Amino acid sequence: MTNSQAIAYSIVTMERLGFSFEDIRKTRKEMEHVFDLFDEDAIEPYAAHIMSELISTRLLDVKINSIVEISE
Repeated sequence: MTNSQAIAYSIVTMERLGFSFEDIRKTRKEMEHVFDLFDEDAIEPYAAHIMSELISTRLLDVKINSIVEISE
């Protein structure tokens, strides 16, 4: 997949999800920057790490909220 194709997928996806023009523009600009920072072999493991961290944080938030609700 080319960089232009990846950007096209993100534009279509964001539009379908209701993102604003400004959000789409910012994302496109950031994607162009990220293409310069990471090669294809490095980006997937890095993205997986980010998702893992986000999921862990979300699960911790849910656990903390559950404990707070029980104690109230």
